[in-house]
Amino acid sequence: MLTDRLMATWSSCRKRTCLLWCILFSLTGGPALGANARFLPLNFSGIAALSADGQVVAGRIGNASVLWTEARGVERFPVPPGLSLRYVNDLSGDGTTIVGGVQVGSGLTGHYEPFRWTREGGYQLLGSLSTDWLDDAYATATSYNGDVIVGTNRTPEGRRAFRWTPATGLVNLGTLGTTNPYYDPFSEAEAVTDDGSITVGTVSTDEDAYYKPFLWTESGGFNLIGLPAAPHPGPGGIPAGGASRVSGDGKVVTGASQVVGDLKYFSWTAEGGFVPLQAGADINTAIANSISRDGSTIVGTEILWNVPAPGKTTTHASIWRLAKDGYQFARVADVLAASGVDISGWQLTNVYGVSADGRTLLGIGVDPQGINRAWYAVLSVPEPAAGAIAAIAVSMTGCVANMRPSRRLRRPQG
Repeated sequence: MLTDRLMATWSSCRKRTCLLWCILFSLTGGPALGANARFLPLNFSGIAALSADGQVVAGRIGNASVLWTEARGVERFPVPPGLSLRYVNDLSGDGTTIVGGVQVGSGLTGHYEPFRWTREGGYQLLGSLSTDWLDDAYATATSYNGDVIVGTNRTPEGRRAFRWTPATGLVNLGTLGTTNPYYDPFSEAEAVTDDGSITVGTVSTDEDAYYKPFLWTESGGFNLIGLPAAPHPGPGGIPAGGASRVSGDGKVVTGASQVVGDLKYFSWTAEGGFVPLQAGADINTAIANSISRDGSTIVGTEILWNVPAPGKTTTHASIWRLAKDGYQFARVADVLAASGVDISGWQLTNVYGVSADGRTLLGIGVDPQGINRAWYAVLSVPEPAAGAIAAIAVSMTGCVANMRPSRRLRRPQG
């Protein structure tokens, strides 16, 4: 039907418009759709992050960090003697740098320190803001090239967000105080932009007894972005929450606000403010884990409470794609099935990573044998294609007038 209509108008269209029609055909029904979609189980369960191009996966197996690519499979990089690998939390966008936390020593004298790993330099410990052996530290995120690393360090004065570069070493970002008598002032760094200029996370403030999401820059320090209007169970109905991820370009932040003991996730932009991330139903909870470079794709999990029975929960790997009226929710399993990808027997439970273009996903699930495993999936068409279809259709209305149109927040410790 579409082909017949295209041929009928071919002779009257200008060359540019006909080219646009060909693009539209390939995106909406031609053989290109779904041709490259695929789903690959991985041979480990502990996963961390995905490179910007979607080609490299970082994770952990036992006492070794790992990198995985389709070409090489799994490569292991054991930590040096005297260290014990605890966290692999992020992979740089260029796929060269792994960051996380290791335990130095053992028993009562062991403590955590953040690390940076590259092929050339191996494991590099980044140090600590405190000399107390109880005060653990770990890196949570890295910039695109691995030269800016952020994380959190427990100190005698409370937890502190830090930022590390080769030139400055570990820098304490400080805090904004608190009026809460039950915990010390604190800050936690969760993510950083591709260029390393913006850090996001959670910070307590002396404005009230709770905590807020922040954007931090070298020139401006902490900038609180507020929270969606929602009551907190504390005195005066004061909201609390924090930022968990930031897009590579720094324009979109995701986070969570605490609502009567529950966490409600949101996206935020300076221009549009807060937009709630909806799950499949109002009774379900959406959790955002990662975001594409331009913020058009968010991935995470949907939690179904009291399913399949009271007191039980079921989780689904989920994706939100930006459309004209906000982020549109879908389960990853449904997206893959619509592309003709066979995932029979799998329960996809969570997504932890997404490529810069929103097309490649990294997640975990339960395989047909009931084993928790990591998985790697490539979707058939990246989200921007949906916007391209609309733009192409609009561009042709003047020429073809006779045709009709037939998207981890941690609570403070006591």
